[in-house]
Amino acid sequence: AGHPFQQRCAQSAYSNSKPRQEAPAFLLFLDCVWQVLRQFPCSFEFNESFLVLLFEHAYASQFGTFLGSCAADRARLSLPEKTVSLWSWVNRPQELERLTNPLYEANSLVIWPSVAPQSLLLWEGLFLRWNRSSKCLDEAYEEMVHIIEYNKELQNKVNSLRRQLAQLETEDPLLDTP
Repeated sequence: AGHPFQQRCAQSAYSNSKPRQEAPAFLLFLDCVWQVLRQFPCSFEFNESFLVLLFEHAYASQFGTFLGSCAADRARLSLPEKTVSLWSWVNRPQELERLTNPLYEANSLVIWPSVAPQSLLLWEGLFLRWNRSSKCLDEAYEEMVHIIEYNKELQNKVNSLRRQLAQLETEDPLLDTP
């Protein structure tokens, strides 16, 4: 079982299959995930860079993760001995920091993305990634991270002040009377 990367990514650097079976199913899946990520930016631990990384390594990669069409193919080709897994590289602390969504907040609620045509956008971060200036995007990302960190500091101060107020209210009953 598994996604048939060998057949579906026929234009990849490592494929020798017939183009007749080629289909961008994995790219379509990643685009769907990006659409939902865009609509619910606080609901995912990963960011857009992670999805772009998966796309790029599905078509041309120094990792063996997307070679073959299933675990049996990868074992037959001895890929675990010949290549490194993309997941072991992604799980390094410096990579995790780069691919983690700073807006993420755990949420147990179900998300219902809109599939209305006006809700779906072109994934510029993938399809136009060479036409965009990364300087502005990097600056905006840094500013967003600073705002999130400042917000967390303020929230910690609010929580601290609430605890102090609650403690004062329990210590001095005169504070409760108007």
